[in-house]
Parts: sequence; C-alpha cells; structure tokens
Amino acid sequence: MLMRHRLGALRSGFLFMVIIMIGVFITAGIAHAKSKDVIKIGFSRSLTGWSAVAGKDEQEAVIFWSEEVNAKGGIYVKEYGKKLRVELVFYDDKSSPEEVVRIYERLVTVDKVDVLFPPTQTPQNIATIGIAEKYRRPILSATCGSSKGKELGAKYWWAITPVGPCWMDKQNGLAGLINNNKTRIKDIGLLYLHEPFSMECHMAIVQNLKDLAFNIVYEKDYSPEVKDLSGELLEIKKKNVDAFLGLAYPPDCFLMMKQSIEVGFSPKFMYFLLGPAQNAFQPIFKEATEGVMGMGMYCGALNYPGAKEFYSNMIKRWGYPPNLLMGADGYHAAQLMQQAIEKAGTLDPEKIRNVLATGEFMTIEGPARLRNGVNELAVPGVIQMQHGVAQTVWPKEKATAGLNFPKPKWP
Repeated sequence: MLMRHRLGALRSGFLFMVIIMIGVFITAGIAHAKSKDVIKIGFSRSLTGWSAVAGKDEQEAVIFWSEEVNAKGGIYVKEYGKKLRVELVFYDDKSSPEEVVRIYERLVTVDKVDVLFPPTQTPQNIATIGIAEKYRRPILSATCGSSKGKELGAKYWWAITPVGPCWMDKQNGLAGLINNNKTRIKDIGLLYLHEPFSMECHMAIVQNLKDLAFNIVYEKDYSPEVKDLSGELLEIKKKNVDAFLGLAYPPDCFLMMKQSIEVGFSPKFMYFLLGPAQNAFQPIFKEATEGVMGMGMYCGALNYPGAKEFYSNMIKRWGYPPNLLMGADGYHAAQLMQQAIEKAGTLDPEKIRNVLATGEFMTIEGPARLRNGVNELAVPGVIQMQHGVAQTVWPKEKATAGLNFPKPKWP
C-alpha cells in the first residue's frame, strides 16, 4: 500500500514536471515568435533593360525612404511593442515581366519577406497581380498606369497613382488643360508608343479631344525599339500643328526632343508622358526644356505634408532632384505601406491588406483611398518646365504656377 502511494506520488510529480516543461517551451516559443528586429521588404527593380533609367530613379527614392525610417529607429509595430528596422531585399528583373514573376515567387517562398514593394513600370507591375492574389500579399503598384487590377477584381493589388485614361481626363487631365486653352489650340499631332500604358492614354486622349471638337491632324504609333522618329516629326511639322503630344517613355521622349530640335519642330504646346519628370531631362536639354510639359502628380513646390522636404532632402542625399514621377511614386508607395503597417500594428499581410482596403492616407502626392484595384483619390496633373524647375500647371486647384504659353522657340 505504501509502495502504491509512493509510485502514485512519483507519477504525479513526473506529470507535473512535464506540464511545467511544456509550459516553458510554449512560453519560449511565443517569446521567440515575438522577438523580431527587422522588417524584410522584398521587390524587384529594373536595374538593367529598357526601363533601367526609371528603375534607378525609383530605387533611389526607396533607398532614401529606408534610410530615413531607420534613422528614426524603424517602423513601430504594436505586435512587437517596438520599432523594427527595415531591410530591403531586391533583385534586378532586367525590365522583364517574366523575370518579375520568378523573383516575386522567390521573395515569398524562399526569402520569406514580410512585405512586398512594387517593381518598376506598368508591364512589370501588371505581372505582380497574380502573385499578390495567389499568396494574398498586398502590393501597392506605384509606377503603374493601368487599371488591370480593377478589371481583374484584384483584392490585394492596387494602382496607387492615376491610371492611363485619368491622365488624359477632360477635367483634371491633359484634355482639360488643352480645352482650357481652346482659343489658342486647334490642330494637334501625336505619336504614341506601342506599349499598354501609352496605348491606353492614346485611346483616351483621342476620344476626349474629338468630343471637345479639336482636330487631330496626325497620329501614329511606334515600337519600343525605335531609333529614328525624325521623318514623323517632319511630317507633323508640315501640318503646322498648334500642339504636339508625344505619348512616350523616357528613351523615346529624349529621342523626340533631340530630333525635334534638329529638324526645327517647335510647336506652341509640347507635351510628353514620361520624360520631363526625369531628373536627367533638364541637365541634358538645358534651356530647350523651357515650356515643355509632361505628366506628373508631384513637383517640389506642392503643399502636401513632407512634399517640399522630400524634394530638398533627395537633393542632399543624391546630389540632384528626385524623378518627379518614378522617384515620388516610389516614395509615395513606401509611405502608404508604412502607414498601413503602423495602423494594423502587425506584419500579418491579411490585416495590413484590410487596413489598406478600408482606410484613408496622406502622402507627398496627396490623399489616397484604395478601392477596387485603384486609388480613388489620385488626381492626375501636368507639369511644365519653367526656368529650369518643374511646376504643376494643371489642374488649377493643384497648380503651383500658371501655364506659360506659347512654348518658346528652341534657343
């Protein structure tokens, strides 16, 4: 009988010790799960290939953002009760949408990053829609002008800047600016790049200008591999147009600027999609940039919180102004994601997604409300080079300067 009591006591003691040890292991496991010092942010970047210039400019802005955040100790995440530093994990996608898909698969499954940032340019960004939806990881596509996410019903992917047709809008977009000067503009010529974003813009601006009774006297597309557009520019010059619209990406914009000067084509109104916002545009073409316009949500004179500081601090960091599209857009996306993490108080992608899908935010590019694959509050704009500096000239409520018309002749 005494032996049974002793055995029972031993068994009870053993079970008690096992329970204690299990509790210790569980507690240690929880503590380990909560012990985190870094937020790993993964993305691809077009560091080589056709969009390498844009990729470099966006990369500089994101690097600057990470340095700025880390200098303040990181991003506060309530789940961990402290600020976590950010670590950028990125690969060169060579400007290839196919390479983008491979990289983002690796970032999620191999690198196990906490957060995904977007790649560069519209085709590469469109390639991430499937990744975002497959792995249920939110992606804020900054340098993407396509409404593809909305068309596909994306739940984890948003184009956070205006999509193609918005830039050409009759009110806040290019068509609105042209219509505001209808007494001075009648005949219009245009060239457009055969790529998704520029083609969307082309369809929208043609329809809008026809609705507003403008004459499009010349329109033609060209391939991304184009090396010479002087013939087309001469044809447009012969039409004596009042306005020329180059729905171009940076390489072909720079080509058109160079060849327009060479053939003496200097219309009163000259607009490009991607080009004037590049930080290399003014240093290359100098006085010839005066009066030339381009698309842009941002310029260094905007009054949104932090907008002026971003411009001046980027100059301090890199020695030159930021790209007013790619740079500002990349910083805009990083700001949005940072705010979503802070509001969610966690790195759980589902909870971050829910904050993004229901909240409202403010960045250097203005207010943001993400619904149905787009930013509903994104307002397009037109920038114009004035005395070596870009100013927002349209829409009126966002303008930092009035429109200079006509564009001066080439110096």
